Amino acid sequence: MSMKKKPIADATHNELVDYAKTVLGLEIKNGTQTGHVLAKIRQAQPDITEILYVEQPASAPVPVAAQPIARTNEALIAETEAKVAVSGELGTGPEHDPMVMIQIPKTGEPGGDRDVPVSVNGRQWILQRDRKIEVPLRVVEAMQSAMQTLYEQKQGGSAVERPETVSRDVLSYNFNILRYPSEPEIAAWRARTDAAFNP
Repeated sequence: MSMKKKPIADATHNELVDYAKTVLGLEIKNGTQTGHVLAKIRQAQPDITEILYVEQPASAPVPVAAQPIARTNEALIAETEAKVAVSGELGTGPEHDPMVMIQIPKTGEPGGDRDVPVSVNGRQWILQRDRKIEVPLRVVEAMQSAMQTLYEQKQGGSAVERPETVSRDVLSYNFNILRYPSEPEIAAWRARTDAAFNP
């Protein structure tokens, strides 16, 4: 087995973990997402473009069990996510986003104690109120940009003046950010998703 160089963008999850542990001496826990490993490497070496890796001998392909013909969208999504997890490729789905810890408070208005549904690109998250919860960064960004218009009646100065309707735009979701990802983590995520959606 020999050491070779490879662009960091082409490295598999296992190659990134091996490089982070053996070359940089970083502590990487089992189950750490690829994006987090990449962020730690970039934090230790901001200008890195290539990594060293051990070339593994070619192995025989593993036979794949036959799949049922009819599969739901959820099954197809789960299958794709499983392939990404096994291959170690950098994924662009929400499960590969940096995670943000938020809390959505209850309010006194009607429905102010109900769970909050948030949809992003056809996927929905049901967020519980008054609990510390972790959500993908894309969910938080969607919540930060969601606006709604409120209308209020403003009474005139005298009793004969008709009330005036005034509108104002407010955030659709009232929430607090308790923990935000590091800048290198976010930069790595943006670079990965930009490359995937703007080839």
